[in-house]
Amino acid sequence: MAENLSIDHTVALGADGALIVLLGFSDAVSPQGSFIPGTGIHTAEVTYSGFQLTYTGSVQARGAREDPYLAAYILTSPITGSNPVVVDVGTVINDLFVAAIDYQGVDQTDPILAFAVSSTADPNFQLGGVGLQPTATGRAITTCLCAKSNGLHVGGSGQLELFNEQEGNSRFSGFEKEIPGSGYFPMTITNLADYTSVSLSVALRPA
Repeated sequence: MAENLSIDHTVALGADGALIVLLGFSDAVSPQGSFIPGTGIHTAEVTYSGFQLTYTGSVQARGAREDPYLAAYILTSPITGSNPVVVDVGTVINDLFVAAIDYQGVDQTDPILAFAVSSTADPNFQLGGVGLQPTATGRAITTCLCAKSNGLHVGGSGQLELFNEQEGNSRFSGFEKEIPGSGYFPMTITNLADYTSVSLSVALRPA
């Protein structure tokens, strides 16, 4: 159980950088706190080397406090080198996950090209509803959190696995892929389990 978490992340050298931080949790111990179940309201503070990231969006299944929650945050022009990513959620939470990924060549004024979420309580379900409709080529990142599950997560065709880990009763995974030009672009994760899952996808606009 934790209410804050810090990880070190190294941002590579390059022009027009962007840092994406993905936050996931399940089994909030108290319904009172920074996260209000079922509403998407949040007050989490996410920083990188002291610089505050901007909230991009979130998803939570069904609204019960034990159900999975995912959120994405972004920082443009992050300083290079190894620095701490600190997440403070303000309330004690079980199975708290944080992942950080950085990219170069991202539009610094309007970095988010598209955003989509999906959730399901069905077993062995492919979260295919996280389709993005980009207007330019770029990169897409998709992440999935399944509460109370030891089942595996499998990315869709051509998706590169970024992380795939188990903590307590929850599994947290992430995948990425180059995206084509305009048109519907699905990012999929198959959850090989029989518990509620949520998925969130972000496409980054190229510089």
